[in-house]
Amino acid sequence: MRRKSFTAADGALLAFLALTALFSSALLQSGNTADIYVRGALYSSVSLDKDCIIELEGNALEVKDGKIRMIFSDCPNHACEKAEGNILCVPNQVSVVLRNKEELDAVVR
Repeated sequence: MRRKSFTAADGALLAFLALTALFSSALLQSGNTADIYVRGALYSSVSLDKDCIIELEGNALEVKDGKIRMIFSDCPNHACEKAEGNILCVPNQVSVVLRNKEELDAVVR
């Protein structure tokens, strides 16, 4: 059996994930609201100021000490359970996006 070697695409993916983790941790410091999306639709917006557990079909999120993380997922690789802040669970189509309440979405004149 022949082993596959590390490719340029693998390197690009690792660089993308590292940058995402870096920006995610920066956003985690400033975000005080998390938008939870399921199958592309907004499921809920939660404040990171109040500790709670959010149960979804196949996933569970925990808000604690101003942070949000996936504490359970029934997906095959459980990569989303290792992330804090902006979270993406592709198999279950769940994403968490941090934002500030003070941020403007748009300015209309």
